[in-house]
Amino acid sequence: MSQSASPYPISQMINRVMEDHGYSTVEFVQSLGHRNIERGLRRLEAWLDRGEGYERILKQIAAAFPNQAEELKKAVTATKAVKAAGFEASWIRA
Repeated sequence: MSQSASPYPISQMINRVMEDHGYSTVEFVQSLGHRNIERGLRRLEAWLDRGEGYERILKQIAAAFPNQAEELKKAVTATKAVKAAGFEASWIRA
């Protein structure tokens, strides 16, 4: 059940929600209301692997887990900051 998360805060937060509820990735996607599981998995994996992706899945997570909505928003903000810092660091080294 444990998925290796990328270093991004949003990825770690989503993984934590799945682990807290005992969901596999398929069960998690189903809990968000996806009927097309493959599409839902692709959208989820983008966030888990790269810390970015289809925005609607974040809204679905917030709706399905309202107690996590504020933490989700903070994780998105933190992820954007991490990505920006990484981009700036790569610029400086170049």
